Amino acid sequence: MPMRNLAMNFDVFELVLVVLVVFTYWPAIRGGWVFDDWAINDDEADFQKSLAWRLRFIAAELRRPFRFGGGAARWFTYLVYHVTYKVWGFRPAAWHGVSIAMHAAAVVILHRLTLLWGFGPGQAAGAAAVFALHPLQVGSVAYVSGRPGLQSLLLTFAGLYTFALGAWPASIVFQYLAWRSKEDSIIYVAFYPIAFYLFG
Repeated sequence: MPMRNLAMNFDVFELVLVVLVVFTYWPAIRGGWVFDDWAINDDEADFQKSLAWRLRFIAAELRRPFRFGGGAARWFTYLVYHVTYKVWGFRPAAWHGVSIAMHAAAVVILHRLTLLWGFGPGQAAGAAAVFALHPLQVGSVAYVSGRPGLQSLLLTFAGLYTFALGAWPASIVFQYLAWRSKEDSIIYVAFYPIAFYLFG
């Protein structure tokens, strides 16, 4: 099969994966705020400020690049929260929709990453499908407060993908943003030497 046709087939499969993700998590769109989600609402006074204020806050945090703990440590998560609020306010459907879109993007990147690592089409499809639909993903995708973990994993996949393409400066940026989405994602750095050893 010509490589061009093979690539087109992969694009169709990725579209199928995205449709499956949306179909599977669509009930979350009708969900409201639960449990720790209400803590996000408590930050409305900050979200009502301008994005310029948020960017100044981030600039101050960048002067302390290794700060741990507290909400400030997750400034990239809060930047995405801020943008979401500016566009849609606190409409739960929109916040859930952003999470679903992030998960769908992570699924597509994982599929392309596994292909780049030399997985066969069936293996890559299987890995992406399991990740897309596994019940363990529900907490991160359907629960707004699970966004930091979802966002950090999406950025880690993007970092691994750009690393595999040889664009290592971009991978550093993606992994730093993953860390600033959720601080425990620092452990994902271990994936890089493993990936290099296994697939380099």
